[in-house]
Amino acid sequence: IDEESLRKIGPWPWPRERLADLAEQLLSEQQAALVVFDLVLPDASPGKDTPGERRLAALARAGVLVPAQAFDYVQRDPPVIAGQVGGALPGQWTGPATTATGHVANFPALSEARCVGNVGFMPDFDGQVRRLELLTEWRGAYYPTLAFAALQCARNHDGLTALAKRLRLDAAGRWPIPFIRGLDSYLAVSAAWRIAMVGSSALGLSDRVATPLSPNTAGVTVHAAALSGLLDFADGRVRPAPPAGLALAWLTVSSLLLW
Repeated sequence: IDEESLRKIGPWPWPRERLADLAEQLLSEQQAALVVFDLVLPDASPGKDTPGERRLAALARAGVLVPAQAFDYVQRDPPVIAGQVGGALPGQWTGPATTATGHVANFPALSEARCVGNVGFMPDFDGQVRRLELLTEWRGAYYPTLAFAALQCARNHDGLTALAKRLRLDAAGRWPIPFIRGLDSYLAVSAAWRIAMVGSSALGLSDRVATPLSPNTAGVTVHAAALSGLLDFADGRVRPAPPAGLALAWLTVSSLLLW
């Protein structure tokens, strides 16, 4: 959703009918296997679902549309609570996770989606986004980040918990994003796995963050990098990085041998 889109179609926010049209066209005409919305759609008309909302909810229940929700991690008084969360990880999770203090979620019908992803994050001290909260704990349930939710719907398997345990998470459950591809890499789409991520790059929509790739990166690119890294890991193309202590020991021994 760039400046050209806003000029041709109209200013943001777009009607839910237009977003439903977009998702359906990506799935049918463009033959996307999965559409991932890096967009939170709050309850615009409480107590009344529009035709566009019903269409979006049907796609989400079918598992071909992954909507987003944003958890908050900052202590606020009062806490931010909006919308209805959904997409809790099935089964038990005993690993590390980040506890949320609030959320901005979607209109109620989207909470019934098969997969819902969290787009909330905490940047590092210098403002850069290097890690994502892989799983967020909220009121006793655990909710995946957007890339993890997309992988859940794309692969349609129950091995996500085992995969999460193999990833190198810190004590707070945060996962280092493998920024190994340049920003232009995400213009290419594999014929085997077509996953369309819909997000904003228009400066006026303010979804820009600093990353190791660029000081001015579209937020959806962060989730694209995370998703491509998870797909690489799930397919065995990369292995998890060794623990920091093991890496330091290897470096020390190698230095001594070289000396």
